[in-house]
Amino acid sequence: TCIGVSVVCAVGCGVLYHFQGKNGIDCFPSGKVNLIYGEEILFFIFFLMWTYFAGFRPQAYGTEKFMDYGFMEAMMRSTTLPARDLWYSEGTINYYYGGQYFAVFLTKLTGSKVELTYNLMRTFVAAFAFVLPFSLVRQMSVDRLKESLTGKKRCLPAVAGIIAGLSVSIAGNMHYVVYSKIIPWLQNLQGKEADSYWFPDATRYIGYNPDVPDKTIHEFPCYSFVLGDLHAHVVNVMFVLFLVGLLYAWMRSVRMREAVIMKPGRKQFWKKQLLIPHILLAAVMIGMFRFTNFWDFIIYFVVTGGVVLFTNIVQFDGKVKRILAVTAVQAVEIIVISYVVSLPFTLQFDSMFKGVGIAQNHSMIHQLLILWGLPVVLTVLLIICIIWEKLRGGANRSLYKLMKAISVPDLFAIVMGLCAIGLIVIPELVYVRDIYENGNARANTMFKLTYQAYMLFGMTMGYGIFRMLVAARKKVFKVVSVIGLVLLCWTFGYFGNSVYAWFGKVWEPSEYKGLNAASFLENDFAEDVAGIKWLKKNVKGAPVVLEANGDSYS
Repeated sequence: TCIGVSVVCAVGCGVLYHFQGKNGIDCFPSGKVNLIYGEEILFFIFFLMWTYFAGFRPQAYGTEKFMDYGFMEAMMRSTTLPARDLWYSEGTINYYYGGQYFAVFLTKLTGSKVELTYNLMRTFVAAFAFVLPFSLVRQMSVDRLKESLTGKKRCLPAVAGIIAGLSVSIAGNMHYVVYSKIIPWLQNLQGKEADSYWFPDATRYIGYNPDVPDKTIHEFPCYSFVLGDLHAHVVNVMFVLFLVGLLYAWMRSVRMREAVIMKPGRKQFWKKQLLIPHILLAAVMIGMFRFTNFWDFIIYFVVTGGVVLFTNIVQFDGKVKRILAVTAVQAVEIIVISYVVSLPFTLQFDSMFKGVGIAQNHSMIHQLLILWGLPVVLTVLLIICIIWEKLRGGANRSLYKLMKAISVPDLFAIVMGLCAIGLIVIPELVYVRDIYENGNARANTMFKLTYQAYMLFGMTMGYGIFRMLVAARKKVFKVVSVIGLVLLCWTFGYFGNSVYAWFGKVWEPSEYKGLNAASFLENDFAEDVAGIKWLKKNVKGAPVVLEANGDSYS
């Protein structure tokens, strides 16, 4: 089945390639071959790096690893989806197992084993977390700064892309800078012994320091890649980043064409608006998110809606009725397609959603500033810089004229930045009521929303810093950009700190343990190994002999 699906997809790609150029699709852009190869090499470098690190702590044990590994093993043994639940023998998996499904798909396609592909899949995603932001921000920088890219400046788009890739995939937040560098330095000046820094503290700050009942979570990709969980929000990183790039490609293709004039009664017009390949694919991706990570379904429906609205404002010459009509129809189209795509999953899924509640607790101001001050300041500064340039001299007073004057990369960066700021604000106002409501009401809401905000901020900062350095007309923007770049690069130190703390001395190959996620059983659970091997060899499917109660994730 996996081979058959792959063949169908390959044929589909061949058809697209044959008809490339129509409807704004350019499958293999001329003059870009070296860039394509270069990005593949970058992907492989980061894939190899993370795979090497994973070999120093390969075991699928602790936190949510057993659950993620178990999902994969359950699907490997099952001929239908969803597979039998690991803990509840009378039911099937009632969770977002899409990410593990894709891992199993690749496992079966390559004839591998889950013991190895569990780790390969998480390092696969980590590599995408660098190369996709790199590709997007590099292209945005080329589109915006092409007139300024002379001489040595020609390398700036690549540098901006690298900064964006590093910001998304290996950076920490300012918590690392403040609590591992600045505060210990001040303690040393006072003759005190500096506190040691434990890298998970950057993800457990609000509610923990100081200790208050409002416990929250604010993780980010680097922490996930080091920790090694293959959970829903982690695997979906590569898909949401692809969607963001797809949306930029659509906005860019629209701006490159003349403004569309809507003629009432023209069926051809509506057919064209409803068959935009970028939006159709975006709708399919958003529907898939209900299967891979439901939170991203909501988040990126809003992000997609923002891009569609901003693009239509420019595309239809600021004519309000036309903008609202087309945007509303396209929104309905996205909702319908996404729901149809997700039906095989949602028809068998029992949601834990219990409604939306008003937040009773709020984060302390200094905590928000430490976690989000840097990206918010740089994002707001970028927006001010762009708007000030376009309003200078009294020009572009209307909203349409202003947006028309703003370049596509600038407009897209504004959309990403505003969406990211919104994702930070929402958990301070409301939260989704779920199984964590008693004691950790805001935890899951803040976790899932700010995780996406972190990635959107990373790409916005990567683009915004270099855009202001090269194109800003006021020195204040350039100065603050340099300061922001220094602080952003300082957060990259989180990568080294966390890798050493979790994987150990990675520069000593003798400590390398390999990629087998189940090899730890030989030492830690020696009395169970023979039984596990016998069951895997002799038992087919997922029959149940005995079910016992136990702790979560065990």
